[in-house]
Amino acid sequence: MVVVELEIDLGENINALNDKLRELEGKGYVLVRGMVKQEPNGRYWFRGEFLKPKTTEWYVCVWNCKAHLVIKRPEGPTNIWYVYTPTEEAKKLAEQVIHQVVYKDNKGAINLSGVYYPLSDESVRLFEKLIEELEKVKENAQKE
Repeated sequence: MVVVELEIDLGENINALNDKLRELEGKGYVLVRGMVKQEPNGRYWFRGEFLKPKTTEWYVCVWNCKAHLVIKRPEGPTNIWYVYTPTEEAKKLAEQVIHQVVYKDNKGAINLSGVYYPLSDESVRLFEKLIEELEKVKENAQKE
């Protein structure tokens, strides 16, 4: 499962939520949705759905009715790479990943600009298949 559900006891201090969320963000989790509830005794609880760290390393960026696969990178002058698809097979796989993430996982659309993270195991499987294809292309290019 790509999404993990966590419940956080905030005690009587609702302001502790920001610190807890920053702590999880530092570990690579991304909040998808969440809610705070207060018990009659004054205690606060936060229940949220988070993307697991491995799935936050890449996403689909939709802007101006165009979708791009993006990989985050921690170093360098920019912190992202756009995925280049040099072969027909890679282009086909990239289109499958984009369709799965935008339309199926997030119920989005190509005309709804935004960042779409993978929410299903199928998205992760398709992306890994694309990366394998790109590795093959890289190996073949190095042989030539």
